[in-house]
Amino acid sequence: MTVENPDPRLSLLDYLRGVAGHTGTKSSCRQGGCGACTVMMEGLSINSCLRPLVACDGHHITTTDGTGNVRDGYSKVQAAIAEGNGSQCGFCTPGMVMNMHSLLATKPGLTDVQLENHMDGNICRCTGYRPILSSFKKLLAEGWRPTCPNAPVSAAGAPVSKTFASAGTTWTEPLTLQDMCAHIAGAKASQKPYRIVAGNTGHGVFPDDEAIVFINATKVPQLVAATGSGGSAITVGAAVSINHLIDMLESASTAQTGGASSHAILVKHLSKVANNQVRNVGSCECSNGRPGL
Repeated sequence: MTVENPDPRLSLLDYLRGVAGHTGTKSSCRQGGCGACTVMMEGLSINSCLRPLVACDGHHITTTDGTGNVRDGYSKVQAAIAEGNGSQCGFCTPGMVMNMHSLLATKPGLTDVQLENHMDGNICRCTGYRPILSSFKKLLAEGWRPTCPNAPVSAAGAPVSKTFASAGTTWTEPLTLQDMCAHIAGAKASQKPYRIVAGNTGHGVFPDDEAIVFINATKVPQLVAATGSGGSAITVGAAVSINHLIDMLESASTAQTGGASSHAILVKHLSKVANNQVRNVGSCECSNGRPGL
């Protein structure tokens, strides 16, 4: 799908519902807290209300309609929550389905406890969660796993810098730290409010900021690099996602033998930051979206 001259301020959610007509994805809090707008990006569940459409360039986005629908047949996850009486008003159901679909696709060793912990980004005001979780745990026990679409071929290879501009707002994508510093200096020199963006999860906290220049940090190699394992230092760039860091810490903790480790404590703390969908793309240092942090 190609979108001509996209507005950098247009969210994936507003595009899906208002332009593409995919209304299965719901709009509710618009702060990344309720999970009603959850979609899947190459296996990761994300909040479409926080994701700029321009940040989806080259990515594969799957909505609840894409996993199953009345015309083509319902998915195993959709059927499970319906048959288990996990849907009452139904408003939260598409987001629940997409988060569970993502977990099944990307976490082969998922346990019941991990399932519950990873549903922290989905709110339901009707069922009390028990029928939802029971339905998903039953499906988990069956061992079914969905396939996970990869990024389109056009997204493979070396990153490409793109610039999108509309209505006085600009989205830029530096490929080096030097380029990023130049973009920041340019915004300061022209006195244009700017924001450094990784997952854009900070938009949920600061929805009314005055930024008109957005600088994407996720194509700068040093900022997305993550190295280290058990027995060695772990180094992560500022744009590495929180969940990626958690995975690294858990792997390193498992590899260590003897002695006390701070990894488990860090994992416990980081797992309480925001919720699963936010942690999937929210960065270690850019997650609040404020310049200079």
